[in-house]
Amino acid sequence: MTTTSLENMIEINNKKPVWFKKRKYILGWIPSVWQGWAILALYIFLVIFDLRFIQSSQSTMHGVLIKFIPRLIFLSIAFFFICYRRAEGASWRWGDK
Repeated sequence: MTTTSLENMIEINNKKPVWFKKRKYILGWIPSVWQGWAILALYIFLVIFDLRFIQSSQSTMHGVLIKFIPRLIFLSIAFFFICYRRAEGASWRWGDK
């Protein structure tokens, strides 16, 4: 094992684990390990569950939207924060550039 490969291994081990990798095109991330997929599945489940729960308690679409939109914004911000903390970084990409 060479010195540079040992240094690279130490540098990789000191970084926090990456759950989301950069997308190849445009801005955003894609889950790369099971933890990332679990967070994505949890986000989708919570959004659907919350919508169903609110629909059952409200009689009008206006009432559903008034209660659902703030919760959706909160869940989305929380999901984005987790992605940002566990991702490679955010930058605009177009292919391998």
